[in-house]
Amino acid sequence: MSGSSAGVRLMAQSATYMLGTVLMRGGNFLLIPVYTAFLTTTEYGAIGILKQLAQLLMILAMAGQGPALLKMGILDSPDSKHQATLTGSLFTYVGVAGLVLSSGVALLWPLLKPFLDDLPLWPIGIAALSAVMTMAMFEVGLASVRLRQQAAEYTKLNLQRWGFLLAGVGVFVVALGWGAHGLLIAISLSFLGGTVLAFRKLPTGSRIELNPEILKKSLIYGLPIVPHALSGILLQSADRVALAAGPGLAEVGRYTLAANLASVVTVFAIGMHRAWTPFFLNQVRDEAVTGWDAVRRLSFFSIAAIGAVTIATAFSAPLLVGLASNADYASAIPVISILALAGFVQAYNLVASAVIFSKTSATRLIAFVSIPPAIINIGLNQHFVPQWGMMGAAYSTLCSTCLLALGGWILARRTRRVPFKFGKAVAVLFMVAGCVCVGQQLSWLVQVALLLAYVGGLLLLDFRDIMGAIQSLQRQLRERRNGVPPADPTDGDAP
Repeated sequence: MSGSSAGVRLMAQSATYMLGTVLMRGGNFLLIPVYTAFLTTTEYGAIGILKQLAQLLMILAMAGQGPALLKMGILDSPDSKHQATLTGSLFTYVGVAGLVLSSGVALLWPLLKPFLDDLPLWPIGIAALSAVMTMAMFEVGLASVRLRQQAAEYTKLNLQRWGFLLAGVGVFVVALGWGAHGLLIAISLSFLGGTVLAFRKLPTGSRIELNPEILKKSLIYGLPIVPHALSGILLQSADRVALAAGPGLAEVGRYTLAANLASVVTVFAIGMHRAWTPFFLNQVRDEAVTGWDAVRRLSFFSIAAIGAVTIATAFSAPLLVGLASNADYASAIPVISILALAGFVQAYNLVASAVIFSKTSATRLIAFVSIPPAIINIGLNQHFVPQWGMMGAAYSTLCSTCLLALGGWILARRTRRVPFKFGKAVAVLFMVAGCVCVGQQLSWLVQVALLLAYVGGLLLLDFRDIMGAIQSLQRQLRERRNGVPPADPTDGDAP
């Protein structure tokens, strides 16, 4: 791929990241009928709450070291020896931090039980806490693969971890019938296996160590990201906590199903983001040579593609729920379209976050952008959930995500003057929201027509660049067939 244009390389890497994530989500989708068959709605709700707790602790253990690894490994020094020391130190640090935090929460469990619907520490609480350390270490391992832009290895690691999960579900949930805590044990063991494999993929020369100088610099960069990451957990968990306190864990289970099915949009957004961040950091490093043209066009193409996924997901909600569950979950159907829109808005924020994370001074301000929407989300859930249940929780998430994306773009604009297609991106947002709101109750034929109308609208919005990208790709394919040497990958005319 070294001779391909920037656009082709980015899209290929994004597709590889998405492929792995889509395959895992597809596998998880196939597991949902197993969960709904072997777990009650109350147990499924308990899983949703405890997974949020584990992710919260993982974020504290990570302390922003994933973005720090990417930033320090690309912008500070691309030297292989430096990358090995950097990766080994951060891998070790998050493991120790995860062990300390999960042990501390286990000791404080009696104080936390009222906030966890009185779920017991043994066995279900311990099963959830046991995953924290390995989740954090696995994430650093994945970040090190992204640092070297090895999308195929990233996808392979994720799929291998999912294979461990599948085996664990078969043993602990299906064969032994251990229910919710059996599923959490399967998750924990899957991350343990993934961490062992990820360690073998670290840069040559990486080892278990704690380099004080590197850790000091990485924590200075990463710690300001922690409130931002915590706000993301609040955005994901405030709705479930409000539902647990009101309608109960059974409603949390239905909402969790809706969130899992709507996360198809998030899968595509994250796949784009995982390729986009190192691509953008490399563009920052080489700005004087390459300029911003590729960034400007490719960011819009990515957002436009995720918009199509959002519309398709919202229109497919009844089919998805019917395939994945039974009649007890039917009330989750209208929730999916709202959460799918929230996932689409989150894609805008992910593009902005790459700009923010490229500069340390901006990273220190990101908490001021992300914390207010999280606090507002808590208030909205407290107000809307008692009145409208799951729909109120979904609208709270959508409103808060919109505020987060708006704040992120304001900060990104102040960080670097990247000439994104702001006006066209806003137009796409309204097009997607309009299609979802108008078409979700209509026949499938009308829905297909709306999706085609969306594609036609994209051509009207950005005809010149879209056609230019198609022609450039066709030209490259012809040249490859004819044996013509590939063009310089920094060529600004490439898509």
